Amino acid sequence: MGSAFRKAFKIYKYLISISILGFLIYFLIDDFSLIKNSPDPVSSFFYSMIWVLIYAFEVSFWFWLVASITITIDFYTKETK
Repeated sequence: MGSAFRKAFKIYKYLISISILGFLIYFLIDDFSLIKNSPDPVSSFFYSMIWVLIYAFEVSFWFWLVASITITIDFYTKETK
């Protein structure tokens, strides 16, 4: 059982990286014009980066949860056969 959670945690680390990269690309495409036209672009940038990190961790958490459940079910089905 412990090895299943270790596998899921490895997947979780990769998903965090992919999610952060994806949201950074989304940020560059979508929010850059908002920051450029903002009266205080530095604080708008940091505010947007905080939301990018929050969304990235949230998305990767749900992927990790599904991955850990799937790996755990796979582990138990192999153990019972």
